[in-house]
Amino acid sequence: MSITVTDADLEFMQKFIREAGSFSRSPGSPGERKGAEMAAEIMKSFSDEVKIEEFKLAPKAAFWWIKLVVPLFFVAIATFKVAPIVSALIMIFNIFLAVGEFVLYKKIIDPFMPKSVSQNAYGVINPEGEVKQTIIFAGHIDSPFQFNFIQWWGGRIYTILVALVLAVFVVFGLLSIANGVWAALGMLFPEQIQYAMPGFFNVIWIIVICFSPLAVLFFFFTTWIETPGCGDNLSAVAVALGVGHVLKKAKEEGGFFPKHTKVITMAFGAEEAFLRGAMAYADAHKEQLKKENAILINMETLVEPDNFFLITRDLNSTVKLSDEVVEEVAQVCRKLGYGAQKMALPLGSGSTDSAALARAGIKTTCIFGMNIGRIIEGKGYFNYYHTIQDTPDKVSGTALRQVLEICLNYLKMKDEAVSA
Repeated sequence: MSITVTDADLEFMQKFIREAGSFSRSPGSPGERKGAEMAAEIMKSFSDEVKIEEFKLAPKAAFWWIKLVVPLFFVAIATFKVAPIVSALIMIFNIFLAVGEFVLYKKIIDPFMPKSVSQNAYGVINPEGEVKQTIIFAGHIDSPFQFNFIQWWGGRIYTILVALVLAVFVVFGLLSIANGVWAALGMLFPEQIQYAMPGFFNVIWIIVICFSPLAVLFFFFTTWIETPGCGDNLSAVAVALGVGHVLKKAKEEGGFFPKHTKVITMAFGAEEAFLRGAMAYADAHKEQLKKENAILINMETLVEPDNFFLITRDLNSTVKLSDEVVEEVAQVCRKLGYGAQKMALPLGSGSTDSAALARAGIKTTCIFGMNIGRIIEGKGYFNYYHTIQDTPDKVSGTALRQVLEICLNYLKMKDEAVSA
């Protein structure tokens, strides 16, 4: 028999979103600390153990690379004809920085940025008997800085602008490097190679100049305005807390309670600073998690019901998640009658906390609850994503109810499997 979620369970989750969504919680901020402590206090009501683990981070490093790349991009354009080798070297550095920081989430400029302290808050629920596996239900407690293009012009224009800027950046980067290599070869082998910039290089350069005002806009991609972050990602933390809330009632009233599965309800910190909280947790606990056959069910932006996405590849498709876990969650969704599509996060779409634990060898997937198809239509939640409009009313109660049912029934299925 499937576990169902009551109206009282839904109100429990919505109450948390309303209260924690009344203040911003940017990575490493006092607000984020307040949100983590609020979640930890709730965890105490159903957990055998609650911990808050701190870690240091550079909270603005995740987007400061843009502030460096944009001015250097214009220097590279200006030197393209008069100093092609200089232009090429600048674009090589720009590409290295963009790929390292945004595509792979490496800590390249972090050592040079101001530091702060963030934290992961989690509660441990022990099973009735011996621990044979651990399942973590997680969301991130921090809220994002505002994405100005979405705030100003909506999700569809944002998508088009970002795609255009990235295209211009990549095209000019390749052009500049090719031109610089050609110029360098001409200097090294003057008798064999007579350097002269091909005419079509000049045409592309002029086209890039015409599109370069878009790069100026990109400099203002974010201006550190803090947001409520109710959909992204209090919705997921609320469901993680909901798992503990329902298990507490079940233990008291005789419903399903895991026999051999340890449950961890997790509120990661600093996801919006490029997964720094999940990275810290993975570094500290990966060996123990492997011993306990741990699985992470991460959740992200649970705002639109009925059709969820199960992430198969994360971090701009550079990190593979667990096919086994994806298929198991999909099986539960089918049983409950909820749509679930498998999806690899494409280049440019960023990452979820699942990537950090997958890199550490932990089996995981992420349940993503925003309708991707509506982005192109210019409709739906994406118009409020990473803006000050991401308020409690943007989170669908039906989506919360459905994902909590998915989590509880997945837990039940996995516990019955190890208890047989």
